[in-house]
Amino acid sequence: MQVVVRQPDEPAGDVSVGSPVPEVPPEENEDPIDNILASDTPTAQKAEQLLSLMPSLPASEQVEAAQHLVNLLNDEQFLAAGYYLTNQDAAAEVQSVFVAELLNRPEKLKLPLCLAIASTTGHRHAREAKDLLGLHVAEDHGTNWPAWAQAIQSLLEQDR
Repeated sequence: MQVVVRQPDEPAGDVSVGSPVPEVPPEENEDPIDNILASDTPTAQKAEQLLSLMPSLPASEQVEAAQHLVNLLNDEQFLAAGYYLTNQDAAAEVQSVFVAELLNRPEKLKLPLCLAIASTTGHRHAREAKDLLGLHVAEDHGTNWPAWAQAIQSLLEQDR
């Protein structure tokens, strides 16, 4: 191999180009949330995939996933998010996203989950959930959770 040394002001001359550099395809998005959302998968399946991904995500990404989930989960699937509603170890922001969405769900889903939240000692949304139950039931059973459950059951049976 011969090394040619040029002076700084000397032109480089013609530069021949060898074979073209292979074009590198754009990397697949490394964000698993975006990958799921951008897929051609049906909405219900996207929701299931996001929900199963949640435990492996850092807290900040769980919030993002939760924000997408509330738009994707149908009422039956929303019950699976109950873990994030009632678990004290769930990130506060994630819980808040699901609690806010819970208010938009039908009573048959909302009231039992509110009871679960209200009856969870030390839950950050317990007071809010209990107040909501009181509005629907029009009674205050204090911390008598079986009485709350009976009142909710009666109310839901009337709505059938």
